[in-house]
Amino acid sequence: MRGLVALVCAMGAVSAWGQTASGTVTFITAENVYVRFASTSGIEPGDTLRTLAGEPCLVVQQRSSTSCVSVPLGGCAPVEGDAFVARLRVEEEVAEEVVVELERPEVVLEEQEVALPPPLRVKGRLTSSVFATGVDRGGERSVTSARWSSRLTLRVEHVAVAGRLVDFDVSANLQRIYRDASSSTPGWRGRNTVYQAAASTELGGGVEVAVGRRLARGFSTVGSLDGLHAGWRRGPWEVGVVAGFQPNLLTQGVATDRPVFGGLVGRQVRTEGASTDWRLGFLGQTRNGTSDRHFLFGQYRLHLGSAWRFFGSAEWDLYAPAGYAPTGPRALFASAQWNFARGWSAFASADRRAPVLRFATYDDITLQAMSDRPAQNVLRARLSGRLGTAHRVTLGWSDRRESTRLGSTAQLQYTWTELPRLGGRLSYSAFITAMPLMTSTSQRLAYQRGPVGAHYRMGRSRFEQEGLPIAVQHYAGANVRARFSEIWQASASVEAAFQHHQTLLQLQFSLTYRFESTDDSTQ
Repeated sequence: MRGLVALVCAMGAVSAWGQTASGTVTFITAENVYVRFASTSGIEPGDTLRTLAGEPCLVVQQRSSTSCVSVPLGGCAPVEGDAFVARLRVEEEVAEEVVVELERPEVVLEEQEVALPPPLRVKGRLTSSVFATGVDRGGERSVTSARWSSRLTLRVEHVAVAGRLVDFDVSANLQRIYRDASSSTPGWRGRNTVYQAAASTELGGGVEVAVGRRLARGFSTVGSLDGLHAGWRRGPWEVGVVAGFQPNLLTQGVATDRPVFGGLVGRQVRTEGASTDWRLGFLGQTRNGTSDRHFLFGQYRLHLGSAWRFFGSAEWDLYAPAGYAPTGPRALFASAQWNFARGWSAFASADRRAPVLRFATYDDITLQAMSDRPAQNVLRARLSGRLGTAHRVTLGWSDRRESTRLGSTAQLQYTWTELPRLGGRLSYSAFITAMPLMTSTSQRLAYQRGPVGAHYRMGRSRFEQEGLPIAVQHYAGANVRARFSEIWQASASVEAAFQHHQTLLQLQFSLTYRFESTDDSTQ
């Protein structure tokens, strides 16, 4: 034979079962069980982990140096903290013939990475603000109104609950409001609002379920809902269902007399030159056990490259109580945007909305008045763009009508960034609103450089009725912002209003704390 080989009697090695190692379940998901050992040396994928009684329960799928990812066998239901035993593979020496080739390169096997559960993460923001308005009437000074508010936004991700990862979202605003004796509601009063308080989890297969108060995403004009929110996504398709109760329309408290239920189906399609997104759904509302409103809704969005964007939505009543407007379209909206040049765009929209607060009885006279209003039609148009690199201009117009014309508004906004020598940003805006009995104009000039800014604005109102004076108000103010670190930020502003018989002074201060932390020990 050619080549150099040697036939030797060598000590080989084969796998055999020897000692055991014990581990503890640290985490459980819908598919996997994570077991931690002091060391996984001698454990291989495919090995069986047994209970302390010797019953087979888990099959190892992957391993790291200290953890095993396994799947349970039928009839086995481990919980966190359970102990399991692994029989370790050892090397048993046997005599066998081996053909040894000289100078064989060494092969190093890399340890397979294990997909560990994501770490616990907490992040959010807390902002507290104080706002006060004082007045000076010929030397007589008083505080006419004041408000303290504290707003919290909190998200906690990847909390292990009954073997699943659960996310928690909370958003709330606490307020204390003061009005002086000239107000219809003098003194201090509280107004606490919880916008969101929900827990959500993924069930696998693209299914997500949330329970609590949450924005009913994609469900037309419903807003927040207390109850069940469920969604399913696969490829371009999505399906959603909601069932629960609408919060009280005035206090935002929990109310069980307005149940809501509904479902939607939608599809998103992306191509090289266009994208579409549509949704169709149904919603039913009841009031004190009787049907109040059933309606269909639809939304459609179309993007053609980067130049054209179209959007449309509609609500169509299927049922309404006797004595109210007949069924049919109640909310229609359409808009188009054309990006016709770099930095320039034109936008137009048409909106028709009718009140939907149609109940047999009303909790408040305000709700009754809102329901009795006819449908409102709004037209809007806007043109905006850049002039060079430092100038931006926006022209806008809107018109509102109900059974008669309510008024129209024209606006101009101009911004000059990077002022020569001075630096900073200069902005100017002007509005004119024409209504049947009054025409009002306002102008504002502001300068901002870094964290410090100042502004002046003027408002003027002219009444059509003879004998009424032209009202003119002048305002001047300043603001400052400061960031002490990545987590602390403060801002303060002051504005004075000068009138012929009095001077108003408004003060505002806010402090924001941002926080975010990650706990890797949960892995």
